[in-house]
Amino acid sequence: MADAGPRPARQAEPLYRRIAADMLMTIDSGRMEPGAALPSEAELCAAYRVSRITIRKAVDELVARQVVERRRGSGTYISSTEHIGKAVVLTGYIDDVLMLNRMTVLDETWRPLPRHLTVFAGLPAGEDFKQIVGVNHITPGEPIVHIAFWFPPAIATRVSAADVAGPLPTITHIARSHGLRLDHAEQLLDAVPATALVAAALGIRRGTSLLRGRRAYYDTEGRLIEIFEAQYHPIRYQFSARLFPRHA
Repeated sequence: MADAGPRPARQAEPLYRRIAADMLMTIDSGRMEPGAALPSEAELCAAYRVSRITIRKAVDELVARQVVERRRGSGTYISSTEHIGKAVVLTGYIDDVLMLNRMTVLDETWRPLPRHLTVFAGLPAGEDFKQIVGVNHITPGEPIVHIAFWFPPAIATRVSAADVAGPLPTITHIARSHGLRLDHAEQLLDAVPATALVAAALGIRRGTSLLRGRRAYYDTEGRLIEIFEAQYHPIRYQFSARLFPRHA
């Protein structure tokens, strides 16, 4: 378990995230019912007095949390009630969630980015990414996490399985070796049942509930560097945070 560490300096919350939070409050209040269409981008830009890019990022965040859903050629709609739940947003440091790699690479291939990841990252469907799958270990013989790394074409041609194997965290190695300046990452945590492949890799029963982390890394130009999807061993990994009152 990572040490919570010292109290971080107060950082301003990004504007798009404040807008997403305001939109979420509007939805939670019942003023917008499941199935209702969101206002158009132009209407949201006018209402919040911000650019289309800011509105798109705010809506992307709501899509990633499954609060709203985009329908091709139709618009964006409030999700059905079974998809709406409590969404918690925390801001922290990337380094605190990284671990040293002792990765056993299981597969390396090119394939289309799955729909749930295109939705999460706000990307168009159908583009091929390089996928590298592996299992990371803290102690030999005790896998802690099954990870699928996805690299966009601009990065993928320069990334190999050896880059993922370690010992540096993959994103640290990629950023350094390609001369990229890492700006931020968007992360979403949820629970999923272990598939047969993941269960075999982690040495657990198929269907076991696992904590899943999806993370998209961006450089200072806003370009996507890497998406990773991690499924953590139910006993060997723990996520904790130190929380402070907003007014402190």
